[in-house]
Amino acid sequence: MIRTSRRGERPSLRRFLVDMIEEYARHVGQADLIRESLDGRVNEDPPAGYRAW
Repeated sequence: MIRTSRRGERPSLRRFLVDMIEEYARHVGQADLIRESLDGRVNEDPPAGYRAW
């Protein structure tokens, strides 16, 4: 079922995809902050000689 706005407009596929990408990016950022607080690494790649726990 597709919902319409109060003015009777239907959302576009473009708007839907942009909203989904934005929401996904927000959650990925939050997960990255949690990971950084747990293992202390800030960048994507571990430093040379890094050993996980």
